Amino acid sequence: MQTTTNQPKIPLGEPVGGPFPHQQGRDCVTSAMRNVLAGNGLDLSESMVFGLGDGLSFWYSDIPESPFPVLLGQNLTLEEDLCHRLGIELIVHEPANSDEAEEAFNRVRAGIPTIIKADPYYLDYCWEGIPDEYRQHFGEHLLLLVSTTSEPENTSLSENVLISDIWSSRLETATLEQLRRARSTEEGYSFLLPQNRWYELRFPSPTGGSTGGSTGGSVDPLKGWQAEIWPAARSISQKMLSARGYFGISGIRATGSALASWIHATSRATSRATSRAASRGQPRDGQPVEQPAEEIIKTGLSVIAQRMDEGATGSCFRALFTEFLLEGAEILADPTLYEIGTSFKDEVVPLWQTIIQLFRKAATKQTARYADLETVLLELEQNLQVVASLEERLYRELCTAEPSPTRSKL
Repeated sequence: MQTTTNQPKIPLGEPVGGPFPHQQGRDCVTSAMRNVLAGNGLDLSESMVFGLGDGLSFWYSDIPESPFPVLLGQNLTLEEDLCHRLGIELIVHEPANSDEAEEAFNRVRAGIPTIIKADPYYLDYCWEGIPDEYRQHFGEHLLLLVSTTSEPENTSLSENVLISDIWSSRLETATLEQLRRARSTEEGYSFLLPQNRWYELRFPSPTGGSTGGSTGGSVDPLKGWQAEIWPAARSISQKMLSARGYFGISGIRATGSALASWIHATSRATSRATSRAASRGQPRDGQPVEQPAEEIIKTGLSVIAQRMDEGATGSCFRALFTEFLLEGAEILADPTLYEIGTSFKDEVVPLWQTIIQLFRKAATKQTARYADLETVLLELEQNLQVVASLEERLYRELCTAEPSPTRSKL
């Protein structure tokens, strides 16, 4: 388990000296936030950033632009929740034009590492050794611009940017032209476009107010960030328990039937489309009528499984939450938190791993005219109900348990 380092000796908000403390993370949001905090003197683990940001969630949603639903286990306001908990003001800039978008680069030139949203499709370092046809658009990707470098001619066209990104264990380099395209692209789903967004973090000053940037001043609220571990764990639990519909525990319970409805609706819709095409005299030359439903369903189930198990986070983000609980237990020397974290590790995480494998199994069984698929979906539904009940019990324990007297190791 990766443990959180000692409280920094330098004032928070003052850039650390020496090489930038980049760590390759497992999720772009938690990685970018961890690295920008570390670059400003607060060295937390990625799992601690995840937990303090109320990172765990669950939601199932049908997306109008997508042929298949989205199922995710991460809180979509993690950055805001993390900064609020740590006493940092977060401003998300949404530039109205290209001139305003350049302000993010100007801050980096001034020595202020800056988080931006960018589509990795346009960043060559993300696709080294991978054929171009495998490039994919994802405009919600976060990365951290660390510093700029210039070629001898010192023109804007030759200016490069050093980048801290989950794609690499080292700082990578991209040209300004690549980054401009990655920030302003209109390719991909409209609700995932980066729209030149960038983040400004304002750290509290010791005299009150904020520094107006990511430099200057120590900060009292962050001296006791360890005291926020239990409140964060409880906040996550309360949100999971109180959510309704396709969110939280309610959403986990509803996912099995929602998936079955999507599969049947997709099958019926494509069958009607095929019948209409056949009545118009298609296809030609004696070829069989194409049945796209199978491919849509297979792709959808595979993508859902991939997103839940993406990277090393695994288990619909339950593994990262488990690390937060166990790290918090070690920091606070709290056996109660350790016991609940161990239950997540030994029971919840393996169940989600089983569920992810069932999604993959359903994708492969889909071609058997739904007979085998129905069996897998039933097994998937049963496991979702089990994990929902288990998580519900553990969240209730987190909400009602009394923290042990703190004997922090820090």
